[in-house]
Amino acid sequence: MAARSLVVGGTGFLGDAIVEAAVAAGHEVVVLSRGLKAGGRPGVGYIAADRLGPLDMIRGERFEFVFDTCAYTPNAVNRLLDSIGGALERYVLISSASVYGDWSKPGLDENVPVPAASGADLPASRRRSNGLATAPSRCAPDCSSAPATTPTA
Repeated sequence: MAARSLVVGGTGFLGDAIVEAAVAAGHEVVVLSRGLKAGGRPGVGYIAADRLGPLDMIRGERFEFVFDTCAYTPNAVNRLLDSIGGALERYVLISSASVYGDWSKPGLDENVPVPAASGADLPASRRRSNGLATAPSRCAPDCSSAPATTPTA
């Protein structure tokens, strides 16, 4: 039986590449998108919904993987995962916006060193996400190694 994957933001630049790779790997793929861009890859299911609006259409659906390309707040993650429920095997959050940590310096690019994770980062991340990182059914086994950084003004 093929793994079932949900790609949130699956019609955007990054999401479309994830959809392509998941389909090539034999996954059954469903895209959750606001419907602003056309989706039409053969064999892929499409659900038009805003992640900040009602998500009843995915409530109780079983996905082995969720690839999330557009979660900008812990609340957006929590709403999505609460709608899916506890049967999820792996949640993958893709984010590049806060990796640099300090946005006060002009001219940031990929050559700027990223902040190192400290021992305080994981507990701070858990507090911000209302316990998301502590829920085994919602977090990959290696989530404790993910650094938590917040852009500063």
